[in-house]
Amino acid sequence: GPNAGTQSSTVAPAAGGLNRYNTGWAKDPALASSGSSLYVAWSELSSPFSTLDNAWPHLYVSQYSGGSWAPLGTSFTSISSDIFEAHAPSLAIVNGVPWISYYQSANTGQTAQVYGSSWDGVSTWNGGAVGLDGSGSPLYQGQSQITAVGAVPYVALLEVDKSVDPQRTLAYVRAWNGTAWSLKGTALNQNTSAGDTALSVSIASDGVNPVVAWSEYLHSANPV
Repeated sequence: GPNAGTQSSTVAPAAGGLNRYNTGWAKDPALASSGSSLYVAWSELSSPFSTLDNAWPHLYVSQYSGGSWAPLGTSFTSISSDIFEAHAPSLAIVNGVPWISYYQSANTGQTAQVYGSSWDGVSTWNGGAVGLDGSGSPLYQGQSQITAVGAVPYVALLEVDKSVDPQRTLAYVRAWNGTAWSLKGTALNQNTSAGDTALSVSIASDGVNPVVAWSEYLHSANPV
């Protein structure tokens, strides 16, 4: 048969696909809606073997309105950073404004942290790291979810603490106070000793307060 390494190819996106690159790989889609507007965020790598910064997983957001999709930001640098890789976005509409949370890490060795940003309505997502929660070192953050509690964005997140053995993963909540992400209370885990692990976290609003659910297990114990 033909040698696949020498045959020319004509790559085309799947019908209805939203990828920024015809040969890109996308993952981690997240949806949010407000009235007649629908938003989707995802993480995407550009073309295989690319030597550019877009070869790393970066975040993209598009808005559906009036029968078509429009990008919110002209490139990945509207949200995530150069020489970083970004994963697991979560979207929410807060007081009519799209907000996103995600985690990203520099390929030069920086620990992964959760970030929160809001769309400025023109070209840029404004925000930054929500902050590390624990007192140990090193700390690595991962999955997060963002929601609106009234007109305030709240983020629930998971943080791995490698200062203890075995390591533990704790769940936390932060809220945007207008200038920074403030920590709400302490770790949510029922047990915060070494080896305790929160596997996943979800946050919603009852209209007044944030409500958080998470899964958790301790070594030699059943999930709770």
